[in-house]
Amino acid sequence: MFEIKKFEGILERIYKKLLTYERISKITTPNEDWTITELVAHLIDSASNNHQRFIRLQIANELVFPGYEAKIWREISRVNNIDYKQLVELWKLFNWYLVEVIKGIEEKVLSNYWLNGEKKYNLLESAEFCRSHTHFHSFGNSTRPAFARRLTIVLSCHHAV
Repeated sequence: MFEIKKFEGILERIYKKLLTYERISKITTPNEDWTITELVAHLIDSASNNHQRFIRLQIANELVFPGYEAKIWREISRVNNIDYKQLVELWKLFNWYLVEVIKGIEEKVLSNYWLNGEKKYNLLESAEFCRSHTHFHSFGNSTRPAFARRLTIVLSCHHAV
């Protein structure tokens, strides 16, 4: 079962740390071409996609969703032109909205699924991915060491039911 309290705790810790990160939010390194601003926008994109899944999968048993091309979305969005604090507030508010949507999901629809290519993801897996994806990006991973170090400094904590 999805641990909603754990997700709420992750969101609150990330939000508080992101607010302190404005000064270096537009910086990239030779090893990492994503800024913190772009990462926050990526998490907003993920939340937006998850919102569609969480709502639509309560209505239909099966859905087909297009893929997500993160680099293309980043280029089109031009998020580095957006005020960092406003972007962080949007991230926070959108994710707290998702928490409320997740709380309302009934058990009978948890096996409804969406198709992404050949893969099937049910509603519960989608909610769990939402939490783990947020956690993953706030801690970084071994394939993104420079970015992970930057985020670990800022986010000393670390794209449903």
